[in-house]
This record gives sequence, structure tokens and C-alpha cells, in this order.
Amino acid sequence: MNEPAASVSSGRLEAAVAEFFESLERGQSPDRGALLSRYPDVAGELAEFLADHDRLDALARPLRAPTPALDVTIASQPAASDRSAEGTTWQIGDYDVLSELGRGGMGVVYRARHRSLNRTVALKTILAGQLASSDDRSRFQAEAVAAARLSHPGIVAIYEVGEAAGQPYISMPLIEGQSLAKRLEAGPVSPHEAARLLRKLVAAVAYAHSQGVIHRDLKPANILLAPASKSDAGQQLAGLDAYEPRITDFGLAKRLDDEGHLTASGQILGTPSYMPPEQASGRVHAIGQAADIYSLGAILYALLTGRPPFQSENPVEVLLQVLESEPPLPSRVQAGVPRELEWICLKCLEKNPADRYATAVDLGLDLDRFLRHEPPSAGQATVVHRLRRWIRRQPVLAGHAIGLAVPLSIAQVVFVLHPGRDFVYHAKITGTLVAWLVFSFAFRWLIDRRPRGWWPLYGWCAADSLFLTAVLAVMVSPLGVFVSGYLLLIITSALASRTRLVAFATGSSIAGYLALLLLRPEESRPLHYAALAIATFVLAGLALGYQVWRIGVLREYYGERNVG
Repeated sequence: MNEPAASVSSGRLEAAVAEFFESLERGQSPDRGALLSRYPDVAGELAEFLADHDRLDALARPLRAPTPALDVTIASQPAASDRSAEGTTWQIGDYDVLSELGRGGMGVVYRARHRSLNRTVALKTILAGQLASSDDRSRFQAEAVAAARLSHPGIVAIYEVGEAAGQPYISMPLIEGQSLAKRLEAGPVSPHEAARLLRKLVAAVAYAHSQGVIHRDLKPANILLAPASKSDAGQQLAGLDAYEPRITDFGLAKRLDDEGHLTASGQILGTPSYMPPEQASGRVHAIGQAADIYSLGAILYALLTGRPPFQSENPVEVLLQVLESEPPLPSRVQAGVPRELEWICLKCLEKNPADRYATAVDLGLDLDRFLRHEPPSAGQATVVHRLRRWIRRQPVLAGHAIGLAVPLSIAQVVFVLHPGRDFVYHAKITGTLVAWLVFSFAFRWLIDRRPRGWWPLYGWCAADSLFLTAVLAVMVSPLGVFVSGYLLLIITSALASRTRLVAFATGSSIAGYLALLLLRPEESRPLHYAALAIATFVLAGLALGYQVWRIGVLREYYGERNVG
């Protein structure tokens, strides 16, 4: 076989294997017959891989710990001193595999005993084994290289990197404890506890940055909590203070001195809830130290509130929130969060990397100030900054507020400057606009109170059409361009990403316009102008509804494939 053909065959096999594992990650049972039929050119090699996978899975099944997810850590079960009690059944090189600790999309971690050194370790391997793609192998190697160059108490060390029978592996210390993600399932921690834990993580990240390594996947699942001994005063520690955090999983790490990158521009890798906007948008070359600072801020947010800054059942929704929205204020989610610590957290979570802390050292200094009860350098955001955050946090309400404030202001200026002031006309216009603004805030409040109910949004949409009609009915003829306000209502309804809402907005806008024509018959002449306006509303609604539907299909598709 010539070289190009071999390359194509290898690529087809890698694609088939990737599809197989994606089905497993979604909790589905892959249809092997259908898979073989879709890849007839590599059916023989694919069938051999499936058989090998079944044999490996049968060997590993008795070893699996009750906790299945790789996020739960490199260690969650107590180490056994008696090897025979562990029930060794198979080997990887010089290691006896004792039990499975967890697995993810690419890797699996075992408790293993190093025969030569007679010590229990955590052994990480590639899930696909010999059939792993070149990218998976490169990423696995990059993790080993990045972690091996780091020596810090807050970072899980590397004992050995090797390969046995085509199976790459990394040997690491076995840390007896749970992950921070597991701990956060019990809820948030006290603010000062959170600050002290994050301060330790910041020290480890600052060290990694000083060595030219950016982690790029910092999250609670990649932080192991190793039991600490006692305080410097010899006192027994409690809560999170009783643990020393250890950062692990450098699979997405980036070395600043490495000109090549494992991820191509536009490829999204990482955990959406904890990744910065520049990473969520796939701008790989824009990712620097500020990316880890954002993730540290997201971890602090989770410590304070018990949840990540952004969350949704669909990973694509989370990515959109990361790119476009502001997280709820920690003090709104969890009462009692000090405003100084909230300032530190929000500064880390700034959308623009330049607005975050310049370095992890600077973040550490601010945490030190907070712990000493001194004002942090972050400080309270300026009025402009807070307004920008509010607009991102409440874009629809902000659009209403700004959109209504402009005509309200113009109305007041015109009334003051106009020589023939009509108080009744002015009161009608101003009163309707103010009532519209008040109702907008009321509907936003209802939506916040019922986040899973959609009826307030439909009510808001109907109210918009009603108030617009009322304003236009009062205004002096000719209305002209002001009628395009109905079109604007249809366009903005698409922001909710619901096809039915677009259809409802289109219908309510047409109904409002028809009501306007009944109230103002002169606006229906010439008749073909009115007919053209209604046709424009219908076409706009159809076009927007179709685009929203398309985006929804793509969101569901990529959500099922689990981005990152």
C-alpha cells in the first residue's frame, strides 16, 4: 500500500474509533454492525479493535471502583498494604494493575503497584491503547512533559513516563483523598476557607507560570485534596483547611516556549463551565496566563456558591454564556459573601484578559490582603464597569431600558424647547413610555422568579406589542419610520433562541399593527403600504424563525457530542 493510501486508512480507522468512544461517553451502546458498515474499508482492523476492547473491558470490569468518572480523581479509595488483597489480575509493563480509579474520554487511571520499587502508584494510560490517534498520543506526551518539568507541593508529580506493548503510561503518586469537585457536591464553603484554599492553588499556578507552563484546564475535578497533618501550632485542622490541594491533569497544558500547538485554531478543548472566553471561542493563540487566572476565579466562584459561574444541561449553552453573559453576583447566589472577595472573584472572571489580574502573583497578593482584612487592589468596579456587567447580565432588560430611555429623554427635550407645549399630549407619551419601562422590569422580575417557566417571556412579548401600539396611537401623524418598531420587536425575540417565541412575536406584532390601523385609519392609506408592512413582518418572522431552528439543531447536536 502506498503512503497516501495508508494515511487515509489510518485516518478512517481513527475516525471510527473516535465515534465508538463518543457513543460510550454519552452513555449509549454503540451499534457495532452499523459502525462496521459505515467504515467498510477498515472493517477488519476495526473488528480487531472492538474485540481487543471487549477483552480489555472484561479484564478491567472487576477492578473498577464505584466512582466511574475520571473527574473524581486519581485516588479515592484507601491504599491496601496487602497486595494479594487487592486482587491483581493483569500488568502494564513493570506495574501490577490493582483497581480502576476513574476514566474520561481519553484516559483511564488505575491504582497499580510498581513491582521494582514495591510502591502503590496512580497509573494513567490512554483509553484507546495501541489504536490511539496521533493527537491523543501527542496530548498524552505533552501532559507528561509539562508536569515532569514542575516540582511543587501543590502539583501532582510525575514518577515515570513509559510505554509497554504500545500502551503509553504515566506513573504518579497515589493521593489518598477526594477531588474538590466531590467536596463541592456537599455545597459551598465559608469565604475565608475558600480564600485560603485558593491562595494555595494560586501559589502552585504562579510557580507553573514561572516555569513557562499554562494548565488551561483548571477545574475542581482536577484538584485533589490530600489530607494535611496539623497546623504550624500543632492544632488539628478542620474543613478544607485540613487538606492540601494538588493540581493534576496537564493534558491540555501549553508550554510558552513551544512554538507548536496541539490544538488548532477554532478547536475547543476544556471544560466549558471553567474555561475563559478566549478558550471558549477557539482562539488558541490568544490563550495565555490570563486563562488560568480566569479558571481560578471560576473555582473561587464555585467555592463561594457551590456552583460554577455558568451552568446548563447543554455544553453549547454554557459556551454561549461564557462568551456573552455575566455570571450572577456570588453574593446574590450565596448570602454572606464579603464584597471584597466578590471583587477579587469578578476581576478574575472579566471577559477581556487585559482586565483580569496581570499575573497569578498579583491575584495571590490580593487574596493575602483579604485574609489580613485589608482592602484588595481589585476594588469596587466603576459605574461604567458595573453598567457594562449589568448589560451583559440582563441584555434584554438593558435593551428595553436603553431603548425606552432614549425616546423618553428626547420627549422631555422637545417638550421644553417647543414653543407651543401641549401638556396633555406630552403626558400621554411620557406616561405610556414610563409604564412600558415599569412593566419591563416587572416581567424581568417574574422571569428571574420562575427561571424554568416561559410564560412571563411570552407575556413580556405581548406587552411590548401592546405598549408600542399605544405609543404610536397617541403620536402625531405621519408615523412613517416609527412603524418599524414592530419589526424590531420580531428581531429581538430571536435572542431567546426559541422558534415559538419568534412566531408569537410575529403574530403579536401583526395584531398590534392591525389594531393601530383601526385606531388610526389614515395610516392604512395607501392600502398597499400597509399590506407591504405586514408582508415584511411575516417574512422577517419566517427568516428569523428558520435561523433560530437551525441554531437549535446545531446546539443539540454538539451538546450531545459534549464539547471538550
